[in-house]
Amino acid sequence: MSKTPTDEQANAIECQGDTVITARPGSGKTFTISRKIAAESKILLSYQGIIAISYTRKASDELKTRCERLGTKRNSSFFGTIDSFCMHEIVSPFLSRYNGKRTALEITDGSREDELHLETGKIPVGLLCKAALEIVNKVSSARRYLRARYKSVYIDEYQDCGPDQHKLVMMLRHIGLRIVAVGDLDQAIYGWAGKSSKYLQKLVHDRSFSHFELTSNHRCHPSIIAYSLRLL
Repeated sequence: MSKTPTDEQANAIECQGDTVITARPGSGKTFTISRKIAAESKILLSYQGIIAISYTRKASDELKTRCERLGTKRNSSFFGTIDSFCMHEIVSPFLSRYNGKRTALEITDGSREDELHLETGKIPVGLLCKAALEIVNKVSSARRYLRARYKSVYIDEYQDCGPDQHKLVMMLRHIGLRIVAVGDLDQAIYGWAGKSSKYLQKLVHDRSFSHFELTSNHRCHPSIIAYSLRLL
């Protein structure tokens, strides 16, 4: 892929406000996100950073590596999965502020169908997002910390976003962080887990978000692209 952004990519990179980017496979979404992060890092203060959420550790490592190659200033930035962010940046440091006692945190095997009892300190891994949302809602020091340390939230694969993750992202926006969401409306495959592209659709139709589409495929032959679009 060319090191020079296309017009579509450049427009998304230059946007300063809340942004939603819909990107087809091979359209250079990681290329675009990494350059957008690198550009923002140049204006951050030494104690500030961004939150970059990827669906897998592998994808997160790739994004972090690309950003580092671009000379991105890491500062206080976070690169990782949504569960890792919730646990290390919200639940673990602020659980005691939530329940008023020093309860040991224990992450248990469990799903989003389980009951959440923050008072016990035992949190099913499937409810980490819900736990983080509850803490941010109730603990003012958590909100102050997130607002002071981070300026923006970048979320990849937003078509696989669940209800608690979407509420948490909107809460982060409410307390003052800029949101950059990226996804493909045609690739949602985790409906069985309560995740849906409808949250990406909501952002696309939200007029307070600037919407950009990445339509050029830099990976496949045009004939393959045309055939896949006919199938869709």
